[in-house]
Amino acid sequence: MEEELRGLAEKLLRRAEAVIAHAHAPHSRFRVAAAALPGGSEEVFVGVNLESDTYGATLCAERVALGAMVTAGFHRLRAILVLTEGDEPAPPCGICRQLISELSQGEALVFGAAGGRLVVWRIGELLPHPFRLKEEG
Repeated sequence: MEEELRGLAEKLLRRAEAVIAHAHAPHSRFRVAAAALPGGSEEVFVGVNLESDTYGATLCAERVALGAMVTAGFHRLRAILVLTEGDEPAPPCGICRQLISELSQGEALVFGAAGGRLVVWRIGELLPHPFRLKEEG
């Protein structure tokens, strides 16, 4: 991985590592943290997974981090890192891939980290055909 990408990934990884212990995963015991970097900013927004007894109400770490980013006024994603406690890096789920694609217009870098390993994908590789609402007009 080239030097610039590694530096970006390590910055996001440090932020995700700082919050993963706060994940609320009483059912899966699979804690996840995410760190999102908006375009045009160096501010990093973090989130952790939040499981619910009603599984449909569960929130992925990626969506929590992206929600914090958008709430702060940033609507363009540059990169996001997903950290798990597993042995292998895990890419975002389909719902998160869709939102990442929308917020980055298909351009975001997605880092996966786990077990001392780091991988990088472009969101277009993970979701080559995102859903788009037909534009009015």
